Amino acid sequence: MKNNKKALLVELKEKLGCSEEECLLINSIAEEYFIFKKKNKPKIVNEFEDKLNVSEERAEEIYDVFMNIVKERIKFKIFHPFKNKDKHKKAF
Repeated sequence: MKNNKKALLVELKEKLGCSEEECLLINSIAEEYFIFKKKNKPKIVNEFEDKLNVSEERAEEIYDVFMNIVKERIKFKIFHPFKNKDKHKKAF
């Protein structure tokens, strides 16, 4: 597993309070779809509900947290292409 994926999973675990297995499942579900397409949001949320056995509200929260983490990482990479986000977390 790449270091970026590990850092993403650690951040998911911190923000959602999920187990490592749940974080891996969240990531694998999100990888199945193109996450930046608005039409895929309901599909992803439904997958979270079914596979994680959570309510719709919790599935929406998981989706929002995951998307915020991904967007934050992409934004950091655009503005700081040669820095490693994990070494410079205080940049935010």
